[in-house]
Amino acid sequence: MQFYKDSNVYKAVKITGPSHNLLGLIFFEDESQQEVEVITLPVANTPRIDKNEVRSQVLSGVNEINDKLMSKYQVRQIQFVPSDTPSAEVYKLLTKEIITRIHNREGFITRKLKR
Repeated sequence: MQFYKDSNVYKAVKITGPSHNLLGLIFFEDESQQEVEVITLPVANTPRIDKNEVRSQVLSGVNEINDKLMSKYQVRQIQFVPSDTPSAEVYKLLTKEIITRIHNREGFITRKLKR
């Protein structure tokens, strides 16, 4: 897995053989509970993953890792590529990995967006 940070978007990329998945997360700055936005990134092929399933898996991952770390991370925005390899469960794993890295202050490859 590779981990990136573009501005305020934390990203995880998992490529294993023919499988590939990308997840981007933006977190709330405070603890006020608000609606989670799900953004589908541009696709090259036919969409194969439902955004509601990704949202469900990400929020499940957030709840599990918050319980484990005794933290209060809250996702504001979810970004994914709907033509990635099916198996929405991978997004729970990627979510937990991103939050664990943030929590443990582990490195992310930083990229600045060109405008």
